Amino acid sequence: MEKNQEKLIRSGREWRLAGDHSITIRGNKWYDHGSNSGGGLAISGLQHIYHISFTEAVDMLLQSEGISFETEEQADKHRRSSFCLPKANQTNRRVFSYLTKIRCISPDIVNFFFRAGLLYESCEASKKENWNYYNAVFVGVDKKGIAKHAHKVGLSYKGLKFRGNVENSDPRYSFHIYGEERLYVFEGPIDMLSYISLCPPESWKKYCYVSLCGVHFQAIAQMIQDCKIEDVVLCLDHDRAGMVASKKITAELQQKGLNIRREMSINKDWNEDLKDMFGRTIVPAEDITII
Repeated sequence: MEKNQEKLIRSGREWRLAGDHSITIRGNKWYDHGSNSGGGLAISGLQHIYHISFTEAVDMLLQSEGISFETEEQADKHRRSSFCLPKANQTNRRVFSYLTKIRCISPDIVNFFFRAGLLYESCEASKKENWNYYNAVFVGVDKKGIAKHAHKVGLSYKGLKFRGNVENSDPRYSFHIYGEERLYVFEGPIDMLSYISLCPPESWKKYCYVSLCGVHFQAIAQMIQDCKIEDVVLCLDHDRAGMVASKKITAELQQKGLNIRREMSINKDWNEDLKDMFGRTIVPAEDITII
């Protein structure tokens, strides 16, 4: 609280807010004696005390850890002027082949995301050599359908592994699809599409899905706010990193009063499970060059 310049007054073993004496703080807990409500300070306390949204509370929490942010107006202006989707290729042939033949993702699912404008193939010129390279581009849009984020996975990069977010992508809108009822959370776009491929046809469309693309909590917070979600299913990788991340995210979301559960793949990730279903040998797909 002191990091956010809130003045505190000692009251026995507790502290009271100078601006609102009905709110007391003890350890990492807060309590409002006027409304008989309370909880942990990390998210719900900031929302209650400052009367801000879930996403704004997350941003304030990150700032208190020493991470600086532009104002929302500055950030929007910066993103509009600098974020740009990679140049699209004339066809999506390489992406379709990569996702369906190497990653075993359902052709119907791939075509669905093509038609939705959330997936395409880029053709970009190399800065050092006279040749083009191609990427699968997973697009993240806001509620108005405006592209705000893009994650690239290399298709033919002369044996080099490549994946990453396009410069100046808005971390709140990483690759996702809106729905209702509950939110499924994944580490990467291919995991997300693999999980959907394992679902019964058509049944998956009523839910929300988000791929963190390395940006973690901001994308979850935005989806919860946009879709009024109460149930979250964490489908992160079945390894130490995935378990640690799931535990951390669970702790944050439980303070919001959300219902959280963990769904784990049998193998390390959902794409390996999908390949197992087809009896394919699991290989480092990024090492395969598609001509």
